[in-house]
Amino acid sequence: MKPLALGLVTALLLGWLRAVAADPLRFLHCNSENGMSLAAGKQVTISGIVTAQFSTGKTSRFYVQDRTGGICVFGSPKHCPALGDSVRVTGRVASYAGLTQITGDAQSPLRFAAFGRGSRPVAAFVLSPMDVRRTQQPDGCEPNESRLVQVPDVFVRNVGGGLTAPGAKFAVDTTYRLVHVGADSATNWVLIRVLPTTGCGPSNSLAGQPIPLMPVQVTGVLSQYSSRNAALNGYQILPRTRGDVHTGLGDYPEPRPPR
Repeated sequence: MKPLALGLVTALLLGWLRAVAADPLRFLHCNSENGMSLAAGKQVTISGIVTAQFSTGKTSRFYVQDRTGGICVFGSPKHCPALGDSVRVTGRVASYAGLTQITGDAQSPLRFAAFGRGSRPVAAFVLSPMDVRRTQQPDGCEPNESRLVQVPDVFVRNVGGGLTAPGAKFAVDTTYRLVHVGADSATNWVLIRVLPTTGCGPSNSLAGQPIPLMPVQVTGVLSQYSSRNAALNGYQILPRTRGDVHTGLGDYPEPRPPR
């Protein structure tokens, strides 16, 4: 078989493998009255592009997005796909602190298939802070949960909404508030949380970087952590890298991989 024809066949086969038996992610984010996914307990296979990677030393924790929505993959075994990789994951649907996840454990582990770099980058969905906090729809569905989103025209404040200390830097496992630059800043706000990103290699997180004083746009996955396992609160954005807080003034240089 000629190289060109072989390449075409390989591409078609990989495309078919990515799509085979894949459950659309959007439909996993509709909840019952108690905030649990209606698909909880169901075994599913999903496929898509990795949009965030927060895995720890022993546990997978990353986000995948297809054309219909996004999902958090959490559990064992640990897996380290890079941002932009195309993957297929099989696991069980569960809800934790309001967040719908694909999970696995020692008795029923997650199963992974990797297909290399995705053919198309995932574009962030632009939302206002208030849009993020209104993620749940009247029908109980959360179509934007776990999607890659971008919030423009905001200031970074401490979690209570006050000014950060002069010279303050982002800290790991710390929550901050993004407030809109307009007169509606008292009500038009959303939380972000800085997570460690060292589980799969050198850290590229915001931790240790100066907190900007000027307006920024922030990109990250729209996650959720509710103090009581309910669906209607606890929405937060998880930035993935230093470049996810963008001032337009040079920002933070992304570390170069070692030669």
